[in-house]
Amino acid sequence: MNLGLICRMEGTRGIGIQSFEMAQHLDPAKVLLVDVGAHEQYPNDLLTRYQNATVVPMAPDGTLPERMVRRWIHGLDVIAFVETCYDWHLCMWAREQGVRTVNHQNPEFYRHGTHRLPHPDAWWAPTTWRLNHLPPSTVHVPVPVALERFKPPSVRERRSGPVRFLHPVGKFAMYDRAGTETFVRACYLASRGKPLDATITCLHELPHECAPGGDWVNVKIGGVENYWDAYDGYDVLVLPRRYGGLSLPTQEAMAAGLAVVMPDVSPNTDCWPVVPVPATFAGRVPMPAGQVSLAEVNPTQLVEVMRRLAGSPRELSEWRERSRVWAEAHSWEALLPRYMTELQKVIDGPPSPPPIADHDPFAARPRPRQDSPDELPRRRRVVYQGRGALP
Repeated sequence: MNLGLICRMEGTRGIGIQSFEMAQHLDPAKVLLVDVGAHEQYPNDLLTRYQNATVVPMAPDGTLPERMVRRWIHGLDVIAFVETCYDWHLCMWAREQGVRTVNHQNPEFYRHGTHRLPHPDAWWAPTTWRLNHLPPSTVHVPVPVALERFKPPSVRERRSGPVRFLHPVGKFAMYDRAGTETFVRACYLASRGKPLDATITCLHELPHECAPGGDWVNVKIGGVENYWDAYDGYDVLVLPRRYGGLSLPTQEAMAAGLAVVMPDVSPNTDCWPVVPVPATFAGRVPMPAGQVSLAEVNPTQLVEVMRRLAGSPRELSEWRERSRVWAEAHSWEALLPRYMTELQKVIDGPPSPPPIADHDPFAARPRPRQDSPDELPRRRRVVYQGRGALP
C-alpha cells in the first residue's frame, strides 16, 4: 500500500502530535507537511523527525499550492489526515487520480453537514462521542499511544513525598474546555486546609477568569521539547473538561503511568479507566458542528476526589496500574494491525459521493440538531463567560 499522510507542522498541539505519531508508525510512502505559520510552536528538530517530507505553505486564505499538491498525490493509493486536509479541494484532486482519502475527524469540528465542502471517501472517529452526528459510514478507530516514548514502569515508579497533581491546558480552548477554572477553584478550596501539590501547564498566559489569584497552585507557561516529558514527576492528571471526545493528554498521562481524574460522562468513562467525578449538565454552546453540551464539575467534589487519592497510596497505585494496562492495550504496537486493515478497507471500498453536490449527501440522514445532555442532571442553560475574578 502506498500511503500518503498529511501532517501539521507544529509540535505542541494535538493535531501536530497525532499526525506526527502516525507518520512515525504507519511507514507512509509520502508525507505532506503543511506549514500553518505557527513557527513559535516548532520543536527545534521537527523537520528532522520526518523522512522525505514535502513541505507546503498554507496561504492566508487557507489554500494549498495546487501544482505541488497534485504532484505529491501522484502514485498514492490512499491519503489519511487528522481533522482537516487544510484545503478541501485536495479530496477532488485525489479523486481525479483514483486516490482515496480518509479523515480522522473530531465530531465537534465536523462542518460538512452544513457547508458545501468536498467529502473524503471515508470517515474515522477517535471515540464514540457524538458518533451519530457524523456520516453514517463513519468507523470508530481509536488513536494509539506511543508507549515506547515513555519511561518503563521500573523507571517511573512513584517517588517519595506528596502526591503531585497535573492539569495540562496547552492552548486555552473555547468555553474553557479543559475545565481550568474548576481546577483552580478546587485547589483554592484545598488551600484552606492542607494544600495540594498542584501544577497547571499552558502554552500562554491564562485568561483572567481562570488565572489563580494566589500561590495555592503552580503555573508553568511554555511548551516542552518532547511532549512525553511533560508528565515526568507527576502522579495524577486532573482534567475536569467540559466537552470533547479524543483527549491526547489523557492517553499520554496513562502511558506515563499517571492516574487520571475526569468527569463521569461520555466518552471519558467509556474509553479510559479514569477516576470518575460527578458532573452536571451546564447548557449548550455553539461549535462548528452545531450545539454541544457542556459538563460542569463541582470544585468541592473534585477536591474530595483529589484528597482521597492523596491520602490513599493503595488506591492511587491501583489507578496507576489500570492506566498502564490500558496504555499497553492501546499502544501503536497493539493497534497497528487494526489501522492497516482499516486503510485497506478504504482503498477497496466505494468512493464517496461527488464533491460539492447541489445538496449535502448526508443531509437526508436525520441528525439531532442539538447534542443530548449525555444523561447529565440538568443544572442550567448558560454560555460560558467565566464566573468572575477568582479569589
